[in-house]
Amino acid sequence: MDKKTVFALILIAVIILTLPYYQKLIQGDKPINPVIVKKDTVTAKEKDKVVTTKPVEQEVKKLRPVVDKAKTKSKKNPFSVHDSKEHIISIESDKIFVQISNRGGGGLKKFILKKYNKYDSTLVNMIDPEIGNNLHFSFMDRDGNYIETDTTLFFQSVSKEKVLLNKNDVFKIEYILPYKESEIKKTYIFYGDHYHVDIVVHFKSPDKVLLNRQYQFGWKNGLPSSESYVTDDNNYNQAYVYMGDELESYDVTEEGKKETATFTGKADWIGVRTKYFLGSISNINANVSDGVYISGRGIKRKDYVQRLYDVGYNVRYSGGQTSDSLRL
Repeated sequence: MDKKTVFALILIAVIILTLPYYQKLIQGDKPINPVIVKKDTVTAKEKDKVVTTKPVEQEVKKLRPVVDKAKTKSKKNPFSVHDSKEHIISIESDKIFVQISNRGGGGLKKFILKKYNKYDSTLVNMIDPEIGNNLHFSFMDRDGNYIETDTTLFFQSVSKEKVLLNKNDVFKIEYILPYKESEIKKTYIFYGDHYHVDIVVHFKSPDKVLLNRQYQFGWKNGLPSSESYVTDDNNYNQAYVYMGDELESYDVTEEGKKETATFTGKADWIGVRTKYFLGSISNINANVSDGVYISGRGIKRKDYVQRLYDVGYNVRYSGGQTSDSLRL
């Protein structure tokens, strides 16, 4: 090997070894974006999983159709007094197994139907954290702030962790949240021989907290599929309003947000369904003459459009000694 060849090889080695330092000198240190790194390093199978789950968490936050929050004041956590940690109680009967939390004042972690199986032999659970479906409770306060309580830690009246209900048993649990000079209380009533749960809403000094004495009570983000053929199950997904002895339906068929529908008048019940299951909220003793709202969004999946629905009552609180009663 001649001297010129040796010199050329040495020069190439020096360039390779010093190139990173030169680039750092010219460009500076660049912070690593963990999201980008994750997307670039996951396998094709994992990447498909990310695509089919992450959009749901991002998109469902846009489904609140009740008020124009852009025109209202907003506070990240307006509740100065609340519980310091989450408490979860398990309630079981022959029909259901429920895990309920003080987060949201009765947020559902699980609602399992013990007599019904999915395609894989596991029990049907009406709650799925992937789509974030659950009960929804919100209102506009007298200062013009739109308040959602879905993530706020209420104080609860029971310290038990497990409750077993026999056929004729009834179990009540109260969730209480102080707000300014008022107080919000929601009482959940479980029955040993029924699937339904009654929910009683009470405001202390409602005129000090509620704008026009109105609040929203409903269900958000539909129901999860229970079938192996998700596309077929999803095709049955719709939202419903039953009022005036007529059943009104609301359907999403395309990707993106569909225009919000509102129905004036007193609805007997509202609900969302899949092929075989229905989740509904019915009015027992509440002034729901201000009507209901339905909102929907389609999320594009590999071979179908996933349908997510919000349905809710615009409740006019009567106040006094009267509490509002609804049934899930």
